[in-house]
Amino acid sequence: WHIEWSQSARFYAPMFLYYNASLLLYWLASRRDSVPLLLASLGCAALAVATKPTSLMLFGVFVADAALLLARERRLPFGRSGLAVLVGGAALIASVPVFEALAPGSSHRQFAARNLGHSPLRVLVFNVYLVNPLVAIAGGFADLTLWRKQPRAIGYAATMAAVPVIAFSLLASFVHVEFRYTFVGLFGWVALAALALTPALDSLRPGAWNAAALTRALPLVLVAAALARSDLIYYGPASGHRPRWRDAYETVKVQRAPQDSVAGLAAWAGQYYLGDASLRTLRAYEAEGPHGPGATWFVVKERQRDQFAQRAELIEAFPNRTASVSYTHLTLPTKVLVCRSRGWRG
Repeated sequence: WHIEWSQSARFYAPMFLYYNASLLLYWLASRRDSVPLLLASLGCAALAVATKPTSLMLFGVFVADAALLLARERRLPFGRSGLAVLVGGAALIASVPVFEALAPGSSHRQFAARNLGHSPLRVLVFNVYLVNPLVAIAGGFADLTLWRKQPRAIGYAATMAAVPVIAFSLLASFVHVEFRYTFVGLFGWVALAALALTPALDSLRPGAWNAAALTRALPLVLVAAALARSDLIYYGPASGHRPRWRDAYETVKVQRAPQDSVAGLAAWAGQYYLGDASLRTLRAYEAEGPHGPGATWFVVKERQRDQFAQRAELIEAFPNRTASVSYTHLTLPTKVLVCRSRGWRG
């Protein structure tokens, strides 16, 4: 219902895939002391870093895992050959974005020069909020209850969840950071929650249902319901946390007369849904005035309502009917208005 590709189909999906595939392959490689699996992990790491240089933080997960293993068991995750491959591969992969960042006119420098985004505290708090508080609570419960039984698995998953938050919380004091950048740690949170909720899932096996089993399964039901609710809201009344440009412009398409002109926000969406390249931006309309003999249709956000209330008729409003926050802003999604003015000259 929207053509806003920035968060939908840019680098997030492949980064999440390669980043977490690298972490999973590293885990398997260290369990089996397998150099081929380690090479596969480094290959995925290279693809993740090529997709987005911030993927370099996955090497922080490797270092933290090795440090925890050394402290607890007095050993490293690989033998000498494996360590040589890991250190050499990591250095080679990291060198490319580092040299790019040091180059004159680097886009990395331009990005770092932007105004600061969210504070370290907001990065931390909203990582938990966007992961889903119930998932985060379940993950914390796994840390508390399963550490003695599965110390390395719990420690590794916790590190996967923590490193992105720690890395970006530290960076937030120096460079522009949005809390959505920590999303790659979601797999760690989910892994911890899955470990914690496995006994609850076992309670739902066929033939084992009774009052005690259903009580034990309650945490799993709560988490599943919370996640399902989030998805239903996002894909339903929240409209993907995007203004409802499609609904607004399709309303104009159905109702406008051939001689009517259209001006509005998100002209890229309007030109697509109207199939009409003549649509003008609101700024162009304000500078040039109306074109043609017919009425002028306006597609604007609610904050422009006062500007049009006295001179244009409100045809229809398209709100995002939800109290959920968007991924980047702590404000309610805005309402899109369709207005029509007959003979407005300024």
